[in-house]
Order: sequence, then C-alpha cells, then structure tokens
Amino acid sequence: MNGIKEDGWILIDQATGWPVQLGDMRRTSRNEHYQVTGGRPPHKPSSTGRIYVQGSEYFPSVLDAAWVREDALASSGIINSNYTVHGAHLMLQVGGGFASSLARAFFAADARNRMKLLRAFEGLFRGYAEEAAQQVEVKA
Repeated sequence: MNGIKEDGWILIDQATGWPVQLGDMRRTSRNEHYQVTGGRPPHKPSSTGRIYVQGSEYFPSVLDAAWVREDALASSGIINSNYTVHGAHLMLQVGGGFASSLARAFFAADARNRMKLLRAFEGLFRGYAEEAAQQVEVKA
C-alpha cells in the first residue's frame, strides 16, 4: 500500500489504521487543518518520529497519526482496524453490487487474502473506512 514510508516504517492514521498519504489534509485537536508534506520515523526506541506539514513539523499524535513498522502493519494494523471492519460493513449495507461482493469476500478471507483485497481495492476500502470513522466521530 502507498503511504509515507522510510527505513521500514510507515505513517498511519491512528483512527482508521490506513497509511497517511502525501497531500492528505489532517486536523489537530484544536481543529487546525494541515496538508501532510512528509515525515521522519523514530530514530530510537523513545522517539515517536515526526510528521511534516506546510513548513512545520509535529509529533505524529498531534495529527492523530503514528509511525509503525511495516511488518507489524500487515499482521495487525489495517486488517484488524475497527474502521476497516466497519467500513466493510458499510460496503455491505450501502455499497453497490461490486462493493458488497468485495465486502463479503473480505469477511470470508483469511488475513493473507484480506491483505490482498485491501491492496487491490485500497481506494474503495479506504473511502468506506473513512466514512465509518466520520460516523463514529459525529456520534461522539
């Protein structure tokens, strides 16, 4: 999957588990919006790395993001993200025939094949996962 990667690390959205993309708009807890321009992964165990936005840098948590090892992401991150699962449920409920068929395949697949589906149809799954995250945010 695409995203901001460096030295075996990838920057993910903590809410959805999806990779943060260059150019994504991110919001702080103070409702400030920034466009992501890059990042730097942790350089030692006590570091959280940085996320770069329009001439500044922040701790990733300020923008609800985190650096994770790419090998850990495949085994636990995006596949088991609550928002990915809720997004797949949305695909079943409101998606068209193609989206609902992919969602059924997602729920029937083992972890390896789920990852293949997510890679092949990243845009579709990511869109529904983000919609699921927004629905939860509105309820909170």
